[in-house]
Amino acid sequence: MNNNNNYNMPENVPNPLSPRDWATRIQIHGILSKKPLGHQSNRWTKRFFLVKDGFLMYYDVNEKKDYERRDYFNIHPKGVIPLGECHFKSCREPQQPFCILLESPGIDGKMMLAAESEFERDRWLEILEQSRRVTWNNTQLGDEMIRGLQSEGLKAAIEKQCYIDRLQSEVLALSEEKMKSEELERLNHELEGEKEKLESFTKEIQEEYD
Repeated sequence: MNNNNNYNMPENVPNPLSPRDWATRIQIHGILSKKPLGHQSNRWTKRFFLVKDGFLMYYDVNEKKDYERRDYFNIHPKGVIPLGECHFKSCREPQQPFCILLESPGIDGKMMLAAESEFERDRWLEILEQSRRVTWNNTQLGDEMIRGLQSEGLKAAIEKQCYIDRLQSEVLALSEEKMKSEELERLNHELEGEKEKLESFTKEIQEEYD
């Protein structure tokens, strides 16, 4: 049996620009438990959470399996919370010792989340605190600061160039003065030599007539 046809099959070469690249821009993701938002309840529900670019999103818990193999970002979460005005603190609840309380004027009520361990809770708290800085206002402020720094940098560069030009002018002037001084010193030295020769010649003549 001829198996040469197998060599003509196209290879399944992985694409270096995989659509999964979007997943590298997720700051953190994982399963957390949450209480219902906006009303009092002691019921905890597991959800798949992720933080992306200043937003906390949560999905049905089954999303975790799909997330690990999906080639695109799921734009239909069960809930989205902008983190810019949020405040977070660790707390304890009955049966849930590793909780995160999330408060924000932009949402109705408070959100209570629970992690499986202290390490996991602290990691989420760290990322949430960092991600709350990603806001439109902070972006505008950052742009203004960059423009200000660029302007200050340009101003400093111009001042530095002016200072360098002034130093070069002063060095050139000093060099010219030095050259003039050296030339004057050379002429004085020659004059002294001629003077000594003249005095010696005069002395010789006087001695001849004495």
